[in-house]
Amino acid sequence: MNKKIIFTSKLLNIFLKFLGLLSVFIIVLFIVGAKFGFMKVSDFELTQSSFPLFGMGYSSTTNVELAQLREGYIIFSIGIIVSMIYAVLFFVASSIFSDISNGESPFKKLQVKRLKRVSWLFTSTIFIPLILQNVLHWILIPGGYYFISLGGTELVTAIIFYILVEIFAYGAALQREVDETL
Repeated sequence: MNKKIIFTSKLLNIFLKFLGLLSVFIIVLFIVGAKFGFMKVSDFELTQSSFPLFGMGYSSTTNVELAQLREGYIIFSIGIIVSMIYAVLFFVASSIFSDISNGESPFKKLQVKRLKRVSWLFTSTIFIPLILQNVLHWILIPGGYYFISLGGTELVTAIIFYILVEIFAYGAALQREVDETL
């Protein structure tokens, strides 16, 4: 295998493991910060995309202060969950480059399976917060909160990544056929 590919794969493996560990560190920092008070849950605010693909909203609460505190807990919880998903995503992606740096072909069934897992994990970072945010608002914040929003950039990126994974799967199938023919 090409030395440049092996070197690049090793660097990507290290970088992705670093990002995975950084995600775990962020989770620990959020939990410890909220537990010991140097990071107040009420300080978390929901940021909305400037160019949403789809959005609608409705909000009416009787106790604004209580609603804001619960909003902070909702955002805190979703942040922890999304950070966990990203940690898993980075470690799975790291394992792909670890195998490549060890001389294994990227066009194997296992690698395609891992890429699909990365694709689904990335997609879940879009839809899980969307669903959780609305469900938790309906449960925890009295007074009729309703909001749905899909970020256009993230959704298009997830779709393009999944398309590339399917093309990669086709390449892996062709590689298997060539290996079986020889």
